[in-house]
Amino acid sequence: MKNLVKSNAKKFLIAVLVLLFSVVSFSLFSLKGVNAEENVAKIGETEYATLQDAVNAINNGEAESDTITLIANAEVDNIAVTADTYLVLNGYTVQAVAKTAFKVLNDATLYIDGTEEGSEVHGTLIAGYSGNNNGNLSICGGTYTATIADEPAVQNNGTCDNSNIEAYGATFNSTDDTFYLAGAGYFNISDCVINGYTGIYMKAGSLDLSYTTINATGAFANPVANGNGASSTGDGIILDSKIGYKGDMYLNLDSGVEINSENGYAVRETYTDNTITATHSIQISGG
Repeated sequence: MKNLVKSNAKKFLIAVLVLLFSVVSFSLFSLKGVNAEENVAKIGETEYATLQDAVNAINNGEAESDTITLIANAEVDNIAVTADTYLVLNGYTVQAVAKTAFKVLNDATLYIDGTEEGSEVHGTLIAGYSGNNNGNLSICGGTYTATIADEPAVQNNGTCDNSNIEAYGATFNSTDDTFYLAGAGYFNISDCVINGYTGIYMKAGSLDLSYTTINATGAFANPVANGNGASSTGDGIILDSKIGYKGDMYLNLDSGVEINSENGYAVRETYTDNTITATHSIQISGG
């Protein structure tokens, strides 16, 4: 009888342990699933609940590498990038809650890999900020769309003297000047599509375009002197020698460039409030 009791007790204990193990395993699995859904980005094997947290880790020198990979769609609000950062969109969308998605400062470069299908950024990308706080952008693939009406998809600041922007194989959209290049720097755009009321509005810097299509759809308007931004003119590209900006503009249209302007000029040069041009050369070597 004692042996029978012991045998039943052992069976009961084993059953309880199996049940307990099953509950714990299920709980751990469930918690892991919840955490995976909450996190939006990872650096190496470390996951982050927000893209801001991941960028902060790189800015502060706390991350194991400088590459952030999205693992879900991410909402952002004017994230400051102050150290070189590689952002792999991985087929997901970055959505700005207001105008700006990222602003790059402190001579840092934000590299964006949007080559995976479905990769998008909704919000303005800013290279450099007021006070000659330079920053750089390097974009490969993806779609980039301004979220606020009358705002550019990509811009730099007019006080900057070396904020560079390069873009390859990407699409840019806005209902304003899609690229607003106000500060000095080198700008290289290749194999891209630029859609906006005005394609590119320049006040400074050197721009090389190749194998790129610009579609300007805005109403025709004469340019107005503006010391804090620019109004849409309906032109494909406009070079404005505005007083108070770095000027020294160079434009090179290389092979494969197509500029479509529904109501304005393909390329326009203007002085607005100046009496002399700040455009040094416009070269067309293809088209």
